[in-house]
Amino acid sequence: MNFSASNDYCGDGRFAQHSVIMQHIDKLELRPTDTVLDVGCGTGEETKSMAGKVKSVTGVDASEEMVAVAVKTNSAPNVTYSQWDARAVGDNPDWREGFDKVVCFFVLHWFPEQTQALRSISACLKPGGQALVIIDNHDDLLIFTQMTSFLKSHEKWGAFVQVHV
Repeated sequence: MNFSASNDYCGDGRFAQHSVIMQHIDKLELRPTDTVLDVGCGTGEETKSMAGKVKSVTGVDASEEMVAVAVKTNSAPNVTYSQWDARAVGDNPDWREGFDKVVCFFVLHWFPEQTQALRSISACLKPGGQALVIIDNHDDLLIFTQMTSFLKSHEKWGAFVQVHV
């Protein structure tokens, strides 16, 4: 997957997504000592906004173009960007159980393998960590139901799942 329309990314749809993210980001208890993984960071606006509240943020996106835009427009001393697929972030030994918080905003609907991506993303959390996943489910209630079911039944994280619709 390579999202090549990075120039069109900041249109009206992106403004709506950003608004939703900003409404919900405070559900995470961001602390100055936290390390955060932003899976599907796009051009890095939210990545950089979290950076002012935490120790460090690692933004990853499958698109080389998005990562390039993020580096150019939303860098900070405690932010790093990397090209990486959401379905494989948990395979990186440096990231496995390496983050206090993990966020994933409006990304999972791009993958036919949402369960694989969720498993990989959750593998990056330290024990006791928090994840905030926001999905676009207006077109596919089945995907939302399947992902919610997976999260609630996850042996490590299921007890902590809260679904806000």
